Amino acid sequence: MSLKRLVIVLVFTALASVARSTGQIPVLQIEQMVDPTTFFTKGSGQSPESAAVKILLRGQPKPERPIDLVFILDRSASTNLATVKKIALEFLHHLSEGDRIGLVVLAERAETLLSLSEDRAQAYQLIESLTRGKQTALGEALAVALDELLQNGRPDALRAIVLPSDGNNLVGRLPLPEAQRAGTHQIPIYAVGISSNLNRTALSRIAAASGGSFFGAYSANVYESIFKRLGREAVARHLRLTVTLPAIFIFEGAFEPAQVRRGAQGATVLEWSFPVVVQGETRTVAFQIGARQAGAFLLGAGSLLEYRDLKNKLQREPIPPVALKIEKINKPPLAAFRFSPELPRLNDRVCFDARESKDPDGKIIQYAWDWESDGTFDAVLKEPRVCRVFDVTGSFNVTLRVTDEDGATAQVTRSFSIHLLPGVTAPVAVAIPTARFTFHPTTPNAGEPVSFDASESRSGNGEIVQYEWDWDGDGTFDERGTIPQVQHTFSDSGPRTVVLRVTNSQQKSATFSQQLVIIGRVPFGFKLETLATAQLSGGELGWEPWLRYYTRDGRVTDEDLRDAATRFGIGVYVPGTRYLLMQQDLETLNHLNQIYKLGKTLNISAAEAKGYRAFGSEVSGLGQIYLHEKILNQPLALATPPLLIYREQKLVAVRYVAFSTEEGRLFGLSVHRWPKAGDAFVLTVWLIPNPNGPFAP
Repeated sequence: MSLKRLVIVLVFTALASVARSTGQIPVLQIEQMVDPTTFFTKGSGQSPESAAVKILLRGQPKPERPIDLVFILDRSASTNLATVKKIALEFLHHLSEGDRIGLVVLAERAETLLSLSEDRAQAYQLIESLTRGKQTALGEALAVALDELLQNGRPDALRAIVLPSDGNNLVGRLPLPEAQRAGTHQIPIYAVGISSNLNRTALSRIAAASGGSFFGAYSANVYESIFKRLGREAVARHLRLTVTLPAIFIFEGAFEPAQVRRGAQGATVLEWSFPVVVQGETRTVAFQIGARQAGAFLLGAGSLLEYRDLKNKLQREPIPPVALKIEKINKPPLAAFRFSPELPRLNDRVCFDARESKDPDGKIIQYAWDWESDGTFDAVLKEPRVCRVFDVTGSFNVTLRVTDEDGATAQVTRSFSIHLLPGVTAPVAVAIPTARFTFHPTTPNAGEPVSFDASESRSGNGEIVQYEWDWDGDGTFDERGTIPQVQHTFSDSGPRTVVLRVTNSQQKSATFSQQLVIIGRVPFGFKLETLATAQLSGGELGWEPWLRYYTRDGRVTDEDLRDAATRFGIGVYVPGTRYLLMQQDLETLNHLNQIYKLGKTLNISAAEAKGYRAFGSEVSGLGQIYLHEKILNQPLALATPPLLIYREQKLVAVRYVAFSTEEGRLFGLSVHRWPKAGDAFVLTVWLIPNPNGPFAP
């Protein structure tokens, strides 16, 4: 299955008619992304079972000059740390591509937490992880911030310092001389009061001495005013984004919390509010969805963006719907029924009740009854109950076939007898045969013969004269014979429905079906030595720059996962690239993280306890292969590596094996892209730094 990324970009009408010096008019742009646009229902057991939705609000045009901004984080005991974090994150959201931010933290001392950097994801995490300190070294913090801008600031950038604080200075050098030094270098300080015990005089003097501004309290107007001084015009104010998810979708959480409420007809309504979007800013809303049912659906119908333009006029713009395809791996239903009375007599009304039949992932829509088990269904109903009168005596086999809403079927046959009251004579029914078969092995492999035995079938009256086999459940009987034993080889893995029809000498027939799962274990004749010694060939496993960043030290840690989730949520590039992470990239990193943790705990003793055994001798340049027993006597599963590679008692790599291109994907890589060893597809994941990449053969 191909998973595609859909990007819809709408450029809305101009929000203001005042031309900037560039001759361009400020506009708001909305971009909606869904990744992937095809996924599976929840509980299907297939990947992916969810999709990531991003809505990006962009203020255009691109600014003429970048910003180098140092933000001072006052974590002293006299300030409200939650307010400091809130202001810092707001400023972070309003930065544009090409802007840089530095972080200086102050309490009893001051230090640079982050040198000027475009890495907003790292800044986001550092701000969120901030903890409370004690005293206030305000002058020291100003000195550190100013030195950072003087030493590392760009000559073409607009340089500034933002200082949310109470204005008190308890230790270290005095703040006013540092503010005067900032003014000398034309680096304004924008001071924001954030405490009830506010030293307004100190903050006012600091701002004035630097050529900046003082704001007595924090509000949306504060950062709009500051950004305007830095050449960033507001393009929209008082924005409210409302997203309506129809009832079939499951809201699984948002990176930036949303107000969640119930809408009409079971819909989920999400709402975000933003005070302002400025020129150059990209405000990202990211959330995760799953689906309850399969089908083709529109996401975004009824969603709306409202805002005030620069003339304070209310604008309403619909979010264009995105077509999504939800797929489902249908689980077959279970057929079961009862009948009453349990000992029916001639001309009794016998009622059959199939309400015990179940469908694990949907509902049953059809109940078909074959009163003679001859393969012809005499009554096809939507309701599970039916009654009939039997006017002949004898033994009867009744077959029920149920069909679910996705077309999957299951059937069951039960036997009973119609008896006579004493002294009453009546016609005797011709006994109908009963079809049954067993097969061996119970978990057959593709390419190996499977033995079928229909000896348990019963003829009724006379003898069974013909056994017919339908190997793929398509209604056509592919093989006929007069003996109950037969062999058949299935070439491909996957589920197969096999149907047997038996016919007796009175030309009465009965059918029976079972589902087999043909597994992709080691094919007949394949030599396991190939997996350990063969030079892998082929495959299209690229080592993308974004993946190189996260696997540079041969491991993906929990910290790496948090970093990736942050970049995904706020829509910023992976360092050193122009790449925005997608949902499937997060899944790949999560798998690599689990493998890294496996490598830390799975020494050779632990591996042997889990069923791994050394295979052959150590291979030069590779290591000692440990093979999982399941590759011999259990189905292969992509979720668990069947091969481990050790060097000097240390796990250095794991290998996954598949024998069919239909077996799925792992780490975002479809099996058909994996390198090959003979007829096997082999994916190697390295737990040590590899210059050729984590998936190098």
